[in-house]
Amino acid sequence: MSFTTPIFISPPVKVKRLGVITNIITSIFNEKAGTIDLDLSRPAIQAWDDQPRARNSSIDILKTDSDGNVVTEQQDEAIAKYDVDSVLGTAHDNYDLLVMNGTAKLIGKGVVGAETWTGFIKSMPFDFSGGVTQLKLQRTDYTNELTGTVQINPTNEYELTINWDEDSLPTDTVINGPNGNRSKIDYIINPQKTNPQSLLSESPRILILGDINPSENVGQDVGETPDNYRYDGPDAWKNLDGTDFVAGENDIVEWDGSRWTVVFDASEYEDSTITYTTNLNTGIQYKFIDGQWILSYDGEYPNGTWRLDF
Repeated sequence: MSFTTPIFISPPVKVKRLGVITNIITSIFNEKAGTIDLDLSRPAIQAWDDQPRARNSSIDILKTDSDGNVVTEQQDEAIAKYDVDSVLGTAHDNYDLLVMNGTAKLIGKGVVGAETWTGFIKSMPFDFSGGVTQLKLQRTDYTNELTGTVQINPTNEYELTINWDEDSLPTDTVINGPNGNRSKIDYIINPQKTNPQSLLSESPRILILGDINPSENVGQDVGETPDNYRYDGPDAWKNLDGTDFVAGENDIVEWDGSRWTVVFDASEYEDSTITYTTNLNTGIQYKFIDGQWILSYDGEYPNGTWRLDF
């Protein structure tokens, strides 16, 4: 009989000079299942899932400000990352990573930009090459590694500029509509503050951040004779025949030249699936999960879920 077992090294002292070891596995025992996980090559290792956890945390979700502009806002106790795997690891210097708008910054003890990338890379046993060295991220809601070549911002050494490999990013979900099958949206707007009439010539596909005509009286006569009057919704969202269009918050709607159509109904969303779409106006990708649209891959990546590939 022969056996194969991995060997794990636990340094007894602080390592000040790195050799070939830049990542140390510290646990392979799954307390819930009572098993030992040895399949260290699977994509899910060290991945962090988007699920609620006990302590307060925050994510970026889509909101509109007082002027009607679409912004991202942190919301507590919604969706946060937590370790879903029994395999625990410790990466070089234990830094977390903040990925946002095509850049990456190191997080140390909760402080964003706790170290310059120049200082971080100096202690690595590899040669960093701008535009060649790759940043790789792992998630459990996506089976592939997110990959992009990186270089240090020459005017800000705390910032790493990422050139994403488009083939490694989540694929936008194809959604059928009156103008054909599409996977991207043209705009994200608050329908209560933005008039879409100037956009109609584009036959736009729009993600809306509020309800349109939520009243139960849509299409009905209201009042008592002889003063009956028909429910009259906002003109900005009427179809060409004068009827009132109805849609819900987080829906995706499309104009076909004469009327509006809901092409993605958020109220019918199934928890077992994730819908991805990219806003062509900004180039930012979002995903719909647990009843809300959030940034697809931007956000905080804890120690062990990211690495530099030299």
